[in-house]
Amino acid sequence: MQRFILAGASALMLSGAALADGFIGIGDFSGNETVIDFNATDMTTLGHPTASIGSGITVTDSGGGSGFGGWRGNIDWSGYFGNIPGASLGRALADSWGMSDLKYDLTGAGNPNRVGMLLSTGVQTTWTVEIYGPSNNLIDSGQVQMPGGAQAVFVGYEASGGIGYVRLMDVENGYITIMDDVRFEAVGGYRLGVSGTCPGTVTVQWSGATPSVQQGIVFGQNQGTTIIPGGPCAGTQLGVQGGVQLVNTIGTGGGSGSVNGNAGTAACGHYLQLVEAGSCNTSNVDNIP
Repeated sequence: MQRFILAGASALMLSGAALADGFIGIGDFSGNETVIDFNATDMTTLGHPTASIGSGITVTDSGGGSGFGGWRGNIDWSGYFGNIPGASLGRALADSWGMSDLKYDLTGAGNPNRVGMLLSTGVQTTWTVEIYGPSNNLIDSGQVQMPGGAQAVFVGYEASGGIGYVRLMDVENGYITIMDDVRFEAVGGYRLGVSGTCPGTVTVQWSGATPSVQQGIVFGQNQGTTIIPGGPCAGTQLGVQGGVQLVNTIGTGGGSGSVNGNAGTAACGHYLQLVEAGSCNTSNVDNIP
């Protein structure tokens, strides 16, 4: 695969391996995901402690502390989500416990690869989020903090092996948790994601690759078109152009994984793409942040 890349020093040096799962932003969704906005939901008819919120998703409320078991009624919570561009506003799902403990079961939605939601409450607070796989195995955990009183924050996650359920908890004992625009989607195909800080440490993640083959990480200054002129993948069209070069050649592992490395100033704001050996499949193009 190195034969089609022009020689030259790379501004990005990558090595190492890790899992491809991680927290994501709202912009990492495709725009075609399913979104549950609750505006057509009669909150007074939802079951408790487990409620079916549509599209095969159930939410179980196991909270405690001040308050009581149950869901809030048909309330317009728009003022709590107005800081998020594109939020549906209107009704939202709100528990009645001061200390929330909520389980979003995605089994009925087919264990999608991506899930996310908007969270808000009355004061600035921190939620602990746990992500479980289809076999109820803990994949990851983290914390998300609301930016201020009556403002929303987005929490999302992508897992190459699918998501079984999400557990959401807080220990603040005076305010309820309000949730809106629950979204999910299945991620298909050969995909690339780049995260981190440039200049500095960046992570290149992939999923949907053919297991146990080689792949090339390709750098380009801009998005555009480059045709590989020779070698095993001659004629393959890339989605990058300008100073195109091979950063590294690595294995695909089980079909998903990641490499970490140092990005110099010359790499910042430019683009990466993956090319798979043998099939010559190409991934999407992603920006080096």
